[in-house]
Amino acid sequence: MLSSVPPSAPGLATPVAGHAVELVQPSVESNVSNPVDAAAADVLFGNGMSNLFVINTIGDKPDVDLTDGVAEDEDGNTSLRAAIEQANASSPGTMNQLDFDITDGSGSTYIITPNSALPFVTSQIQINGATQVGIDLVVDGSAITGVADGLRIFADDVEVSDLNFSNFSSDGIEIFKADNVIIDSVVMSDNGGAGVRFNDSTQSQVINSVLVGNGTAGVQLVGPTAAQGNLVSDNLVGIGTDDVAHGNLSFGVQVLSAGNDILDNVISGNDKSGLVIAGTNATGNEVYGNRIGTDSTGTISVGNNLGVLVTRADNNIVGGNGAGQRNYISGNNGAGIFVAGASSGTVFENNYVGLDVAGTTAIPNGGTGVFLRAGAAQSLVTGNYVTGNTLSQISVVGLGTTGNTVSGNYIGFTADMSRIDGGVAGVLLSANGNTIGGSNATDGNFITGGFTGISFNGLSSRDNLVQNNTIGTDGVGNDFGMVSGLQLLQGARDNTIIENVVAFSSADAIRSPSGGEGNTFSANQLSANSFAIDLGANGLNTNDSGDPDTGPNRLQNSPFLSSDALLDASFGTNTDISVTYSLGSDPINTAYPVTIEFFLSNATGDTFFFGSDTYTASDFALGDKSLTISGGSTAGLPIEFLTATATDGDGNTSELSLSTNIIDIRDGGGGGIET
Repeated sequence: MLSSVPPSAPGLATPVAGHAVELVQPSVESNVSNPVDAAAADVLFGNGMSNLFVINTIGDKPDVDLTDGVAEDEDGNTSLRAAIEQANASSPGTMNQLDFDITDGSGSTYIITPNSALPFVTSQIQINGATQVGIDLVVDGSAITGVADGLRIFADDVEVSDLNFSNFSSDGIEIFKADNVIIDSVVMSDNGGAGVRFNDSTQSQVINSVLVGNGTAGVQLVGPTAAQGNLVSDNLVGIGTDDVAHGNLSFGVQVLSAGNDILDNVISGNDKSGLVIAGTNATGNEVYGNRIGTDSTGTISVGNNLGVLVTRADNNIVGGNGAGQRNYISGNNGAGIFVAGASSGTVFENNYVGLDVAGTTAIPNGGTGVFLRAGAAQSLVTGNYVTGNTLSQISVVGLGTTGNTVSGNYIGFTADMSRIDGGVAGVLLSANGNTIGGSNATDGNFITGGFTGISFNGLSSRDNLVQNNTIGTDGVGNDFGMVSGLQLLQGARDNTIIENVVAFSSADAIRSPSGGEGNTFSANQLSANSFAIDLGANGLNTNDSGDPDTGPNRLQNSPFLSSDALLDASFGTNTDISVTYSLGSDPINTAYPVTIEFFLSNATGDTFFFGSDTYTASDFALGDKSLTISGGSTAGLPIEFLTATATDGDGNTSELSLSTNIIDIRDGGGGGIET
């Protein structure tokens, strides 16, 4: 009889005094660095009715009578199995609390070894291992024959805390079609499936936990629900509390569902990707504040194979510009972030890739820093520091990898604007229709740290826009030059390179030894490079009569400036420059009209765009054309020489022409340059 059992006896369903009955759910909101209220994990939920069952044995015998309200096996003890069975038998809405006061364990770790799968959890329940003070509680599935989870939770409003589930053939804990389940401060180790698996569950959490050595993933989120709202936060995934790798055998965190937040975890040492977001259901996930590929301090490499993999998944966010939203993705064996498989709309913002948490020391990823390929489309890579990685810092490669924007990044630079060298190219382009930089000055990337700032490789590298980038220098003119600023190789064609600053190249600012046709270079500032624009063989090309030759950009002839340029008007105000020029490219061989761009330059090779003119087939027939370029300001610009390029109607830009002197006629044509 219930009345004959003392109220303190193990296994008795007794009211729990002092516990609130209203659920207090931690807020899970977008764009919040860490919404977890740790105290909320200890709040009970329910309808006002609550039971307390105290587990007092490591044994595994079942409850003898599910109708008596007492969790008691045939020996009079309360096993974990009996407590779950009795909790499941309670009336709907009852909150069941399972505490521990085991008396037959030994040592500092008590091991509960079920002989068969534990009962499914079908009631509101709180299992609190912290009540066994000073003892680690392990639920070990190694004795079970066949496939079994540690726990399978089918009920809403369940909490499991301070337990270790290990050696189960399937998942440590699976949450199946449940809402508001909290897994807090658990250890999930060496299970055959996932450590914790969210299966079409919503508004649930795994927090403050260690998930290592599991077969499929440390944490796995699956299901078709449109916005699941689950939270994975403040966990160690693939790495122990000693900062030593004990990787999950596939993935650290595997997200196959929508609308989840992955916040403030250390995800390192896993055999495949640290974080994978995959599949058509995996949309609208947000990834903030994680350390992926490093130890918990963010200073030592503990690499995953890949850092972050996004494949066949749309509209996910990795990083952000809010406080605490930056991810640190460094020290991985392969790429830092890899977006592929027709994924669209990925946002990758304000992360450190290849750097420590201070952003000043390299922890290189073994592959490319940020790799967009194989159909990655409409991605935005912005505001990141991508530095020191073994291959290119950012690569945009492959058929269907289009519509991506790479803007506002610091490539090869540290957070204090020092340089760390990495792979061959700052940005590698072997895809079509992408934008590096953008139409606003703030869209541009700062690029250094490789052999080449931007490399266009192959026939598939076409129709890309490169605009407003600063290559080989910083915002104040320091020397961070590379061998070449930009290069076009292996038939790359129809690309537009406009309004960039390219400086301090030890060879060419822009080189196209084996590029294709239609590459346009317009209004770029080229400073302190050994050579400015180089098409085909090294050095200045000689114009050929009528321009019938072929090669990169059809080896378009450059203009011939046939007179000294005459400068009139005041320095620092609107300035007119008059010049006579011609172009020896016959319309039979050249697409007309041709755009002629004029640049101010000096003896050190600095060139600044000043103005342009349209040269028509009629102009060609007439020969020399006299022109006054009006309206530009020469304030702060070199004004010793004038030089020019020609860009035909198909977008083929020439090398810079031979220069002509600029003569200041304000003093009567004496030839002095007023300063």
